[in-house]
Amino acid sequence: MNPHPHRLWFDAGTPYGSLEMMLQADGTNGVRVHFNASGRPEIGFYERGDALADFEKLRAAKEKSGIDRLPMPSPGDTVPPGTVFIGLNETTDGQTYAGRSFPTHSVPPSVTPLFAEAQRIAESALDHPVRVLRGSGAAQSPTSTAGEPLRFAVALRSVGAQPVKVANDLVEGAEGSPEWTGVRLVIEPVGPAGGKGEPIQAELLPRNLKVDGAKGRAPRERWLLLAPGEELRVELGRKLHVSPGRYRAAAWFVFGNRGDPAALEGTLQIDLGTFEVVRASKVK
Repeated sequence: MNPHPHRLWFDAGTPYGSLEMMLQADGTNGVRVHFNASGRPEIGFYERGDALADFEKLRAAKEKSGIDRLPMPSPGDTVPPGTVFIGLNETTDGQTYAGRSFPTHSVPPSVTPLFAEAQRIAESALDHPVRVLRGSGAAQSPTSTAGEPLRFAVALRSVGAQPVKVANDLVEGAEGSPEWTGVRLVIEPVGPAGGKGEPIQAELLPRNLKVDGAKGRAPRERWLLLAPGEELRVELGRKLHVSPGRYRAAAWFVFGNRGDPAALEGTLQIDLGTFEVVRASKVK
């Protein structure tokens, strides 16, 4: 086996995470997703082994774009904090890389078709999950009473061919778990019937979560290991000051890998649908 196969590396950044593709000359296409790529509420690793033609097509597009001949950034160049990049590189020995990366807001027109083709090839792997965590959820009731806690039900499901490993920051008292859970609830008014005010973002603490594992109990291990098809159910509940009206909710789960490359990391954004907040009935 060649320890340094011919590879094309594509990295597309966003404010929420990146999509990283390693496309090899033998047709292996491995993709890591750290945010909702293509609108899918998933993070994880995907791989397909029949991408030989895609390798040749992308390599030809790279040569045509002239990306290797574009000027490199000078050492004195600075970019604003939070700037995200997109780039493509090629290596044949595992050490020397030929290619460039650019801030997403200033991609040269000559390489725009190259990056579009790389994005298409990367997304073609998303139908081949290996270690992938998928989220779904909804409000527990279509209506909530103003002043009462808002409650939502979320399911985190392992949908790949191999088990998923994520850090357990969801359960209070879990080994190695801090007070921070990495879960955020986002509430936005919807349409003419929407409530007043700006969107609300609320960080959730362990006491705002109820977690049920496969055995019907909260897992307290340092790591959550989900076999293919296994599901973790999480109930979110927090009292927020929202006026009567219609809202859309989303839950953001941020997972860190604690330095373990086998663990998933990224931001999983889960649409929780719409619900209505109504005034409390007057007591007669």
